[in-house]
Amino acid sequence: MGFGVSRALLILLLGLGFCDTRPPEPAVGSLSTSDMAARCAEDGGAWGNVPKSGAQVCYRRPADGGQTCSSGADCDGDCLARSRTCAPVTPIFGCTEILTNSGTRVTRCID
Repeated sequence: MGFGVSRALLILLLGLGFCDTRPPEPAVGSLSTSDMAARCAEDGGAWGNVPKSGAQVCYRRPADGGQTCSSGADCDGDCLARSRTCAPVTPIFGCTEILTNSGTRVTRCID
């Protein structure tokens, strides 16, 4: 009897997998630059150039940007060490002093 129940549950779970009507996510690297820019805009971001590299990235404005913080855990993005405020935009390129989730001050560099 236990085998029959297990088999029925397996068939039910497999069947539910075929009910997903969402379009599949594209494979990594399969989106064109214009598609990535469009998705960025749809998500409320701004498509722009990365300083020095010429690459492009989606810049986003975290909802808590400018709010006071004492650690990275207080922010959706980074907690800026000097001003102790949540970063107004993400990502931040170059070298920036931030507060980690534990409140430790570190310098992080992103090229």
